[in-house]
Amino acid sequence: MPVVRADWTVIDDAWKADSGEFHRVVVTPAEAAAMGAGAICMYLIGGPATGEMFAGNVAAVAKAAHEADRVGLPLIVEATLPRPERTGIRGHLTPQEAGEHAQKANVKRVLLTHVSDELDELWVSKCAKRAFGGQIAIAREGAVYEA
Repeated sequence: MPVVRADWTVIDDAWKADSGEFHRVVVTPAEAAAMGAGAICMYLIGGPATGEMFAGNVAAVAKAAHEADRVGLPLIVEATLPRPERTGIRGHLTPQEAGEHAQKANVKRVLLTHVSDELDELWVSKCAKRAFGGQIAIAREGAVYEA
C-alpha cells in the first residue's frame, strides 16, 4: 500500500526563521487517495503545548485524520511506550494515548505502529481499546494492509 507524506515540517531553526513556516499540509487525504495512496503520514510536532504554530499543527493533523477516515484511509498512530516519559520532552505515545487520539479524531479504525518489541501485543491492543471503541490493528513488518 503506498503511503504518502502529507505534510512538511521545519526542524532547522535558521530555515524556520527564513521561511516563516513551521508546518504546512502539502496534500489532503482526499488528494492522496485520488493518487492511489493507501494511507497518509503526518507528523504531530512534539514540544511546548503553547503557541500558535504548535496549535496549528495539532489542528491540521486532527483535520487530516478525520478526512482520511471519511475517504477510507486508516489512521496510523505510533504506540511505542508502556508509560509516558517521566521527565523531559515527550517523544512517543503510549498505546492508550494512541487510542485517545483515534477517539478524538472520530475515526472507525486505527493501525498502531512503532510498537516496541518489548511490549506484548495483546497488552498494547487492550490499552488502546480502553480509549478507542473502533477497529484496532497492530502493524507488523512485511504485512500488507488494505485501505
